[in-house]
Amino acid sequence: YDSIVYNAKHMPDGGESWGRLWDDRYKGRLSLRDDALSSIQPVALFLGYNPNQLTTAQLEDCKKFLISKKGHFRTLWSTYAEAVNLMRSEEVWALWGWVPMVSELRKAGMDVRYGLPKEKAIAWFGTLIVSKDTKVLPSVYAFLDWVLDEKFATSLTKDFDYRMTTTAHMKNMTPDEIKEQQLDNIDALMKNLFIQELPENLNDWLRVWSEFKSA
Repeated sequence: YDSIVYNAKHMPDGGESWGRLWDDRYKGRLSLRDDALSSIQPVALFLGYNPNQLTTAQLEDCKKFLISKKGHFRTLWSTYAEAVNLMRSEEVWALWGWVPMVSELRKAGMDVRYGLPKEKAIAWFGTLIVSKDTKVLPSVYAFLDWVLDEKFATSLTKDFDYRMTTTAHMKNMTPDEIKEQQLDNIDALMKNLFIQELPENLNDWLRVWSEFKSA
């Protein structure tokens, strides 16, 4: 899931919320991704809206809110490396981000956390699609079996902290790692996730994001 990457040295624990990304106490040390979908979704959740079904009026509310908080954002990041560097240099203390960023920064010795907002984190699923025209179906199935098996799942979990759709790798995880990834209570984890969909009115989202940036 996508959530808040934050530096615990500068930000205390507790009160996990998307509001951390526009908290007045950290004005000028916050960042969003320069992406309409990624950055409007958490605002919608924070305001109590369903991001998958935002009306024109609700989108306008999200825009007005973002504009009111624009001074809180030191910058809008575009690439993975840019986001990691902003956190590593401590120019930014919290941003909308991805879990591999946390893994990389922790390996560098930083006390970086990945919040699970009370308004729900934004979940997505990576998928593999088999073309109906493939001429190598046995090889495709062999690859899919490998992806679902222990070695691949263990690698993605250990290296990037991704949650997997298999449990074959959990025997290679320590109890602390299992708890960290909330795999000790998957039902509870799923209840705290919002499954995102691509909105039908995406053009309106892009317009709103552009108007926020130019405000």
